[in-house]
Amino acid sequence: MPQVRNYYEMLGVDKTAPSNEIKKAYRTLAIKYRPDRNLGNKAAEEKFKDINEAYEVLSDQTRRVQYDESLKPKSFIVNFGRIGSSINRPGA
Repeated sequence: MPQVRNYYEMLGVDKTAPSNEIKKAYRTLAIKYRPDRNLGNKAAEEKFKDINEAYEVLSDQTRRVQYDESLKPKSFIVNFGRIGSSINRPGA
């Protein structure tokens, strides 16, 4: 299962950050990692792409809610009592 990237960490904000704080963090990082300010720096180019992806999701309220849901651990229901239960019960 692919691991979900943490967009909040990429932008350096808390999960409860309001949209204006997310926007401010994005702009600060976008200026720092702009390709025209980091010519030939592939790491800066990748960072720029990552923060754009993060901002694209977190700035859209609907997508942010969906993203937040994807971060929650999934619960698996395991019912061991039903497997082979007729074998273990007397009279069955």
